[in-house]
Amino acid sequence: MPSSNAGSPGDVSPPPIDARRHDWGTGVFQTARRLPTPWVEGRLEPTSATIMVTLRGGAQHHELVTDDGYRYAGPDIAGSISFLPGGCGRRLALKNVSWQWASVTVKPEVLVDAGITVSARPFCVTHDAAVLSLLAEMDRLHALDGRLDATYCDSISVALTHYVGQRYWQVSPAASRDRDLGDRLPSWRLRRVIDYIEANIASEIAIRDLTDLLDLSEGHFHRAFRATTGQTPLAFITARRIERAQQGLATSDEPIGRIAADAGFVSQSHFARTFRAKTGISPRTWRQRFKRY
Repeated sequence: MPSSNAGSPGDVSPPPIDARRHDWGTGVFQTARRLPTPWVEGRLEPTSATIMVTLRGGAQHHELVTDDGYRYAGPDIAGSISFLPGGCGRRLALKNVSWQWASVTVKPEVLVDAGITVSARPFCVTHDAAVLSLLAEMDRLHALDGRLDATYCDSISVALTHYVGQRYWQVSPAASRDRDLGDRLPSWRLRRVIDYIEANIASEIAIRDLTDLLDLSEGHFHRAFRATTGQTPLAFITARRIERAQQGLATSDEPIGRIAADAGFVSQSHFARTFRAKTGISPRTWRQRFKRY
């Protein structure tokens, strides 16, 4: 499993290369590569819970032991994952390593929302396609734009922690602290969320901004919002941003990059990819077809 000092102090020798990092309100995404190396060893001490995955390559042999006595010895391949609780260090040693790893570190409240206790034990799994897919996509988008959308990161971290909780600790989806609040948002709560999104569409919108409005956990908010609107918060915000951009393309001569920024997209390339995925055409083609002269 990947040797990352995600969001925390650590000492691994030799150090990896091409390290990239993105922080948002409730978590940290990190990735790095390691060229063929005969021997790697060191210690990691995460301050918050960290989920790690080998994206590509691996190690011929990986041994680790955590402060609470958990041990793993075996191969490391693409899709190998590990979980390390905050405050639980581990020593590691790897033989014949060549890989790229990625990790997501989340604050304790994200785990609590998923029904995962702070005493959750560390674990390693040889292959998990779901975790590999989620973090590989985060890595792809971060490599393209150099940053990630906060709403996207919140959605991924919620999905990731709920998946890990249900898959590896058999945590029920109903285990969150909001299980008795119902499955749908009342109309006044939904209106408050929509008004906030509309007022801040040009800015970075984190799920925590929305849950703070309603005093709900992120996990419950995701479930209730989807039950009420038929969309995830990320899909809803993205649709609103596309609508704002379409209006700007049709009614102004502003550069496409400016329109993308005014609609809250992290970059023009991110905007172009998202716009084409949602409409089937590029922003430039859409402007040519629907410009109001």
